[in-house]
Amino acid sequence: VPDFIRDMAEGLFNERGVVAVLFYGNILRRFEAGGLIDFYVLTESNRAYHGMGMSALANRLLPPNVYHRRSGDRAAKVAVMSLPAFAHRMRQYSRDTTLWTRFAQPVRLVCVAPDARDAVLEAVVTAWQTGAFWADVLYDDGDLTQEGIVAGGRWACLFTHTYGVELRPEGGRNRAVGIVEANAGLFSRIDAVLPPHNFMRQDRSGFRRGWRLRKMIGMPLNICRLIKAAFTFRGGTAYILSKLDRHKSGHGFLKPWERRYPWLAAPFVLIRVLRSRGR
Repeated sequence: VPDFIRDMAEGLFNERGVVAVLFYGNILRRFEAGGLIDFYVLTESNRAYHGMGMSALANRLLPPNVYHRRSGDRAAKVAVMSLPAFAHRMRQYSRDTTLWTRFAQPVRLVCVAPDARDAVLEAVVTAWQTGAFWADVLYDDGDLTQEGIVAGGRWACLFTHTYGVELRPEGGRNRAVGIVEANAGLFSRIDAVLPPHNFMRQDRSGFRRGWRLRKMIGMPLNICRLIKAAFTFRGGTAYILSKLDRHKSGHGFLKPWERRYPWLAAPFVLIRVLRSRGR
């Protein structure tokens, strides 16, 4: 990774209780891109990082806690959670799709304590296995071939579904296809070691019912995380505005008064975001 990423990651790694720093997201795909850098900071435990108090409790009840960090002219969005909680939510039967789908994608392990390395890597491998499983559950039977999946189709299908249960300003399909196309070599290598599952029809139907449950609880979970982040994420308003600008550019998405009074405008912007997601 570039030096400015490594420098920020090492600064985070030196904080109390941290055992690993993962780098992912839009900047990983385009190092020259502006905006916030995305880091996941994994800790020994909530108490080891937060100490006693509400921050530790909030992270235990609804991980991760999200914070804003700045180094020079670069800023980062830092998600913090304990390594045991992280590993637990990478599993196939986790009902929280938001977390494992982040790591069934390109990611860099920038800093890690030697005694935590195996556990972190195992958790990321589990995320890829979970992603492959749900991708095959959701992908249409007729699109599966003996040779595997053409052009990363099962992964684009998966990310379309997982982004679809999140409160995001951009539509899930375009983002999903963009991720797969930008990392076609990686997804081809993953397909080689995680070939398509051969589900019986009744098994696939049962798993799809399980996905509908995850979809039903996904949006409320994300809304709760946004509400929690509003109390911890300094600079969050500017971040949201930059996301809307990037994903809705050319559409005059935000009105001048909405930029001046973002909290007052939030309900109206939310309605437009939800309406525009299907376009």
